Amino acid sequence: MIARENLSLPVALVVSALLHALAFGGFRQLTLRLPHRPAAAEMPEITFFQVDEPPPAAERKNEPRQFVETDARQVTGEQPKDAKLYSDRATVAANPENPTGKLGDTPYLDGTDTRVLSTENVPLPAPAAVPATPPAAQDRRPPEGAAAPAPSRAASAPPVTAPVGTRAAAAPPQQMAMAATPAVPAKPGTPAVSAPREIAARKAALTATGVARTGVAAFNVAANPFGAYDKKIVRAVQSRWFALIDRNGIYERAGVVTLHFELYPDGSVRGLQRRENTAGEILALFCEKAILESAPFDPFPEELRALVGNEPRDVDFTFYY
Repeated sequence: MIARENLSLPVALVVSALLHALAFGGFRQLTLRLPHRPAAAEMPEITFFQVDEPPPAAERKNEPRQFVETDARQVTGEQPKDAKLYSDRATVAANPENPTGKLGDTPYLDGTDTRVLSTENVPLPAPAAVPATPPAAQDRRPPEGAAAPAPSRAASAPPVTAPVGTRAAAAPPQQMAMAATPAVPAKPGTPAVSAPREIAARKAALTATGVARTGVAAFNVAANPFGAYDKKIVRAVQSRWFALIDRNGIYERAGVVTLHFELYPDGSVRGLQRRENTAGEILALFCEKAILESAPFDPFPEELRALVGNEPRDVDFTFYY
């Protein structure tokens, strides 16, 4: 017989065991009623590649940025490599002679102009050939001291950069200038073929080196789809600029003016601003008027609009007084 007073410890042990059993059962029941969670899906493997930032469009396509006029005498049918200049037709660098004995990328030219690239002296064309020339300037040519316009610079289209006594800018970032119409040497028994130049300019002075190729003086110039269109723009602006300086009797060289604007596919000009001006306020205004009074230009032809869509081209025109 177990004394009554000795029953407390066994009873406590039994009660404790029952309580633990009940608690385990309840926890098990609770666990079984929780929603089932599927095993975590295997994480996909991710591989990282380093991609260099793409260069600007002009560098990707090695697009030339400065316009230079070319003529039929200079054309050889070749597209030059790594040309920094563009036009409506390609030419390969050449010089009639190279007395320096050194070879470089530019031809030997014994001209006088150190600012605008031109292989010849090209006076302002006769009035009938110059569009947008006001009546007051139609019977006059700029005097010998007047500066010649320079070309301009033009993402499928190069930005345009052109000098007109200046330089203008698809492109797009190009230089231009105007000169006399030389005759092309003809074969015996055939008439001479003229090679008209429409952008006035002075022959450049490039005498430090020369190029190996001998022939009609020319630069390395790439043919560009925008070449013919840009030539019309440079010619129009240059003609208007010459008319303004002729009308106002400004013939001395007095600095440089560079203007920037956006040229839209419809031919309109927006955002005209000065990038450089060392010629003074009045002469800078003449340059601005030459652009604004020549605009709007012709709309982009369909083949050019296909290249740039509805995007504007950046244009820089540099005027050399």
